[in-house]
Amino acid sequence: MLRQSPLGENVLENISLTQNVIVNGWSDAKGLLEEPDYWRFRDIIKQVYYATERGFRKSGYGAGTMWRLIHDMKQNDWVVVPHKGGVFY
Repeated sequence: MLRQSPLGENVLENISLTQNVIVNGWSDAKGLLEEPDYWRFRDIIKQVYYATERGFRKSGYGAGTMWRLIHDMKQNDWVVVPHKGGVFY
């Protein structure tokens, strides 16, 4: 399941459905595709998006979601995206 609301912005209707793509929202965090270590992967997201946060709650959630999308998903896997009112895509 992928919640498409990077940094609180709902991109499902404006981008994903109209362009038939999945948007996760971490495009400014360079080096994620090449990073083999999860903890450094999480640190990249924290440094770029959550540098002022004391803990790793937000960056950990983002890193976990993105890590699964990049490293665990395979071609032909399904992605379920929740939307308002109990609707799923």
